[in-house]
Amino acid sequence: HIRCENLARARDVYAEALSSVSTVRDFTQVFDAYAEFEESMAKAKMAALEQSDVTEDDELDVELYLARLESLMDRRPLLLNSVLLRQNPHNVADWLKRVELLKSQGAREQIAAFMEGITSVDPAKATAGRPSSLWTGLSRLYEEHGQLNDARVVLEKATGVAFMHVEDLAAVWCEWAEMEMR
Repeated sequence: HIRCENLARARDVYAEALSSVSTVRDFTQVFDAYAEFEESMAKAKMAALEQSDVTEDDELDVELYLARLESLMDRRPLLLNSVLLRQNPHNVADWLKRVELLKSQGAREQIAAFMEGITSVDPAKATAGRPSSLWTGLSRLYEEHGQLNDARVVLEKATGVAFMHVEDLAAVWCEWAEMEMR
């Protein structure tokens, strides 16, 4: 697609590859190739501008290429986290990291990540953390935003989860009690 100058299609192929690779090694190869592609496009446009009269549209094109590259670099941690979750959707630590990575995008995105983590993690298969931390983290997020009723609903549902370890259930009850006392 690049040779045929079908750049939009090339970007689509890179984006699709990033969203479907299942190993960190494959992700790294695709990401590096995509970043190199975007960087070369920006450099080529800048070189072309040096050899001709620069119009406002040309300057905007360069800014667009650079913005695409910057956006790609900014999304790298979240894209990598997606690969890790595709490898093991029961990794609690990776779900919590995803919530942290989404902090800048607002509470709605964080809540969606918590909900996806809660539905994806099987307590019997959970690794790298306690599954109860997803439930308590979500309730804390609701509490921080003044939605105590939603926090209570989350904790109430968490008490009905078939956790593998009694410590998880105890953590939910303790979090609920502490929330009511705050």
